[in-house]
Amino acid sequence: MITKRILGGRVAGLVHYLYSESPAQQAEQGGRSRHEDPRLVGGWDAVEHLEPGRTARGVRDFRDLIAALEAPCKAASVGPEAKPVYHLVLRNHADDRVLTDAEWGEIAADMMDRTGIAPAGDPLGARWIAVRHADDHVHVVATLVRQDGKRVRPQNDFARLREGAHAAESRYELSVKTAPADRTSEPPPTRAETEQAARNGRKEVPRDTLRRAVRTAAAQSESLEEFVAKLGTQGVRVRLRESERNPGEVTGYSVALEDQVDKDGKPVYFGGGRLASDLTLPKLRARWNAPQLDESTPGDEAVAASRGQAEPGDAKTPGPQYGATGRRLHGPYRPSPEERRVVLMSAAAAAKQGAEHINRAVAGGDLAGAADAAWAASDFLTSAARVLEAQRPGPLTAAARRFERAARETYGRVPAPSGAGHSLRAGARALSAIRRTMDQETRQVLALMAQMYALLSSVERMREQQQRAAQAAAAREAAYELRREYQRIVVSGPAGPSAARQAWEDRRAADVAAAPAPTTPTTPAPSADQWPPPTPWERHRGPQPGR
Repeated sequence: MITKRILGGRVAGLVHYLYSESPAQQAEQGGRSRHEDPRLVGGWDAVEHLEPGRTARGVRDFRDLIAALEAPCKAASVGPEAKPVYHLVLRNHADDRVLTDAEWGEIAADMMDRTGIAPAGDPLGARWIAVRHADDHVHVVATLVRQDGKRVRPQNDFARLREGAHAAESRYELSVKTAPADRTSEPPPTRAETEQAARNGRKEVPRDTLRRAVRTAAAQSESLEEFVAKLGTQGVRVRLRESERNPGEVTGYSVALEDQVDKDGKPVYFGGGRLASDLTLPKLRARWNAPQLDESTPGDEAVAASRGQAEPGDAKTPGPQYGATGRRLHGPYRPSPEERRVVLMSAAAAAKQGAEHINRAVAGGDLAGAADAAWAASDFLTSAARVLEAQRPGPLTAAARRFERAARETYGRVPAPSGAGHSLRAGARALSAIRRTMDQETRQVLALMAQMYALLSSVERMREQQQRAAQAAAAREAAYELRREYQRIVVSGPAGPSAARQAWEDRRAADVAAAPAPTTPTTPAPSADQWPPPTPWERHRGPQPGR
């Protein structure tokens, strides 16, 4: 059961809308929210006394009902600016049975009791009504002023509403259960965001795009400066927030897409906490500032290989790098083919270490000791998906998205750091250095995916033992997506060459077949594995050392 709470200022407009059966209303959302036979199913008084009557013309007369709802507000001089109208939407799942009017009335009364708006047995509680105009949901309207003139200020009502939904599902034996209010899920997009994305031709709302970009940048960074730089390369605006008490101290951040602006042409920013509970700056710093370990881990070995170092802790700085034509390469260090294989295999070892750590913790009952490894597994999977699906998001990206909820601790808690979590985060950073995988690295990719599947399965068992059904289901679905993609690669084999390279190879084969064999070659022919082919200038001059 879904609960949604909205605060407003006026009763009259809301009541008229809930009873409306006008052509304009029936056409809303393509006819998906049609009002059929609007009627009261509950209220602070008997329904038959509150139901609006009809005039001589057959039109409903809402004046008495609206006046009765507004009377406590007017007596206490509480105006619309105080937003005293509490609007609650209760929606049942489409797969559940249709509840009767009496059952919906009981659910609405229980919600008013749990939130403290109209406690059961209190004749002076706030006034409320429950309107039903569809099979699967009702609207509850209450005024937040008691009949004795005291204001009603619901405390922690979101949690109380979730408890009421759980109670209703058990009492009426509904099959689809509501997830617990443990704050492990990210904020869903609003209806306005969804409709705006559809109008602009976006496949997803900007909030989801930003969440994926921020999580990827956080997984591949070690500091705030690196985090901001990586977001910039993805076309994301970053605005840092400084402390008012300590000038110069950064206490938060917000992000926006380059092409997402409001009606005034200004970027629409989202704070880290509005994207996900574990993407606030303090929690990102908890990732980056974890204490270093005395012993090196597989993740540290992957980082060393990605930087051209012989072993973890090696202070040697690699010299300048040159491309196939002799031109000097600038920017971050680019691992050699052998170093790339070491990165992939060490990352797979880090995933294996994390899975074994979680399994030991589950077997020994030390679930708190495995929390950091489960949290770090999300960063690892996100970074791996970005590398393995560098061209466009695919099944691995979807799996990483599903797994986010399984990785978080309840109520935004930050788990104590662990060696397995450190190794997984280091492996995530190392994977970002290879940018994308090559055809000849399929064996290492499959080994990495196999260990990631074991890692996700261990988190699933951990959440099942903790009796967190929603998080266990998220891990199970992510593991299923990962396994299906692994099987696809095994069956289909490595991807073929790109269209540009295939065209070049076909053209080259045709030229070789058509041209007569020269007696003396005039220019050196490119080697079979040289791509792209050298330009005529490079053939004539040869490779040039970098400056």
